[in-house]
Amino acid sequence: ADGGTYETDPPLSYYEAVIEANDGFVYQFSPVDPGDPSNEAYLDAAERDDLDETLWVAYDQSVLTAAYVFNGDTEDPTKEAFAFYSPTPAEYEALSEALSGGTLDFPAGAGTSDANFPALAPIQVLVLDEVAPSVADTNVPSFVFVRSRNAIDPAVTNVP
Repeated sequence: ADGGTYETDPPLSYYEAVIEANDGFVYQFSPVDPGDPSNEAYLDAAERDDLDETLWVAYDQSVLTAAYVFNGDTEDPTKEAFAFYSPTPAEYEALSEALSGGTLDFPAGAGTSDANFPALAPIQVLVLDEVAPSVADTNVPSFVFVRSRNAIDPAVTNVP
């Protein structure tokens, strides 16, 4: 997160700085990326514009979860995740296969990799069951979390 943005108007600026963080290539939260297919829905949800109310859930859930963690009202449910992103259906399929197989090898086509976070590798994707789907009538979560792991831990898990 950008330190200047982070400190501009606490505590509100904390959420904005973290959710909108990017290094010019990789975004902390993929819907913030103007090139991401979910960017328009993200912006519409924030403004409550032109979007089916059922799709507001993902946006609201991310903001409320961040608020609870920042305020100390809840324990970090991600156990020190440092990033999160919205997987495509194909990326989620790769994650699901790795989750069910318990593999230690990070799946190709999962939407992220150790190469995205070399200083924090090996990484693990955490899929929380309580995260609402990104689109009604699918099982693809609105977002999954990325955290560091030990080399003996599975590459994808649903256990916080």
